[in-house]
Amino acid sequence: MPEPLTFALPKGRILEDAAPLLAAAGLDLLPALEAAGRKLLFDLPTGEKILLVKPVDVPTYVEHGIADLGIAGLDTLL
Repeated sequence: MPEPLTFALPKGRILEDAAPLLAAAGLDLLPALEAAGRKLLFDLPTGEKILLVKPVDVPTYVEHGIADLGIAGLDTLL
């Protein structure tokens, strides 16, 4: 069985914008986010793992293999 994906997601506005898109793809973050409190790492019921990090840190987590993929703003990538 393959390992679940780990997503690096930025805290704040980008997360608010990305959550509906991820929900449409079958990853409903809202219940897990509401229950997460101050946790930075949590598991979704579907098995995926979510890392909530500062927006500028998303590429670093992906680059070093801690996360399989991430969502970042253009200002972070340039």
